[in-house]
Amino acid sequence: MIRTSAFLFVLSALVGCNPLMYVPQPIPAAPRTTGVEVQGDLGMAFLSGQVRATGSPADGLGLYASGHFAGGGSGSDGDWNHSGRGGEVGVLGLGRFGEIGFVEGGIGVGTTSVRAYDYYFDRGPDDIRADVVRSSAHIGVGVERDLEPGYGRTEYMSVGFLVRGTYVNVQNVRATDGGFTSYEDEAQRFIEPAFRFRYDADVFAIETQAGISLPLETDAYRQYDAYPLFGGVGLSFRLDRLFSSRPPSRPAIPNAP
Repeated sequence: MIRTSAFLFVLSALVGCNPLMYVPQPIPAAPRTTGVEVQGDLGMAFLSGQVRATGSPADGLGLYASGHFAGGGSGSDGDWNHSGRGGEVGVLGLGRFGEIGFVEGGIGVGTTSVRAYDYYFDRGPDDIRADVVRSSAHIGVGVERDLEPGYGRTEYMSVGFLVRGTYVNVQNVRATDGGFTSYEDEAQRFIEPAFRFRYDADVFAIETQAGISLPLETDAYRQYDAYPLFGGVGLSFRLDRLFSSRPPSRPAIPNAP
């Protein structure tokens, strides 16, 4: 109970006392093979999740589209109650260096319809609705181990460190506030470092990610807050291999001399 209370206190301090408008989603992983992959993520620190489809027409290139939701939460003063639905599209790239190294990156744009609340001690909550439009770019490096050498990277583990820069624009703000507070459009910028672990098998992959979202503007210049943590656990399937009647091709291993 003490640990839970301390955790909520720290989160309340990080989030602040403004309406919560931005809940970051996990950074998408670049595809390792050509084909179509569908992944579902469940947020670890906020009631959130997303479904993402990634198509890879060529090695090292991916195109993705995702839909996400977020909702719930209750700070010490109730200011970070939040619900949102939205989507995102983007491009991903992957390159390898050395025996085990890789570098990846991507860009994405998306929008979320958000409903948030601002609480005051002497009256009920303000009901605030807005469109949160965001654009982002990320880059990451890591290492991966091929668990079946000689079989074309059909099973491997990878660990990576990624950094995403996100520009968030809260616009089309509609508020029921009784004239006590004026809510306006606002743009914010964030730097979002994260660690990711991923296990890829031939047909499916399991991924876990943990990151923090750091605003570049000080609290004195922000009328809206962002949730400071993101990540979670994801499970993905490669549809082209899941429904294929043929096993994946595996080159023969030469006999030892």
